[in-house]
Formats: sequence, structure tokens, C-alpha cells
Amino acid sequence: MTRHMWQSGVLLGGAGLDGRTVRITDTRAAAEFLLSGWGRERKDAYLRAVRACAQALKGQIPHAAAAATFVSAAVEARYEINVFDAFWDDFDAEISRAAQELIEADFPYWAYGDSIGEPGRA
Repeated sequence: MTRHMWQSGVLLGGAGLDGRTVRITDTRAAAEFLLSGWGRERKDAYLRAVRACAQALKGQIPHAAAAATFVSAAVEARYEINVFDAFWDDFDAEISRAAQELIEADFPYWAYGDSIGEPGRA
């Protein structure tokens, strides 16, 4: 697992992103976005977030602290924000993929059907 992965990821949207949604799941991605993708005014919370990401990447503070300061900066900048569970390692992702394949193979109507049990259109 990536050492700097956040437990909760952040989706950013709104003005300054040219209609894109940006997905941030770790300190490195947050730092890169702060330095090269930030499309809003760079206020105090922004500067704290840059500093916190740099400190976390150097091992001086927890990555959770960098995540918190990043979210604070995004809130201050009035980005549209959604938080999601990002704490998945490779094993979790593989188990999820395998389970989905089994469900689709054993229960095709579950995966693709409608509420009355008829096959769906993929």
C-alpha cells in the first residue's frame, strides 16, 4: 500500500477546473494539485496546505494532517468537495474485482437485470 495514501479521498469540482473533477487520494497528489492545478486564489489555508503536504512527504507530520489542511484549503477556496473512502490497498482491490466477476458470472440478472428479473441490456 502507498504509505502516503489517505483514508478518505477528495473529489474537487467547480470553477477553475475547466469542467473537470479532480480526484485526490494521497499527499503527493494533493501537493501536485496545489502547486500546478490550483485554479483559485492562494490564501492562508492554501499556504498551510502546501506546507503540510511538504512536511508529511518528509515524514515530519502525519499524512492525515496534510489531508485535513488540504480539505480546509479547498473549503476556503470554495471548491465543490465530495469525500470518499480511499483506503484500499492492492489486495482489497483484487478481492473486489474477483467478487464482481463471480457475481456477474453466477448471477447475470443481478449484475445486469432489472427489478423484475429480466435480462438487462449491457
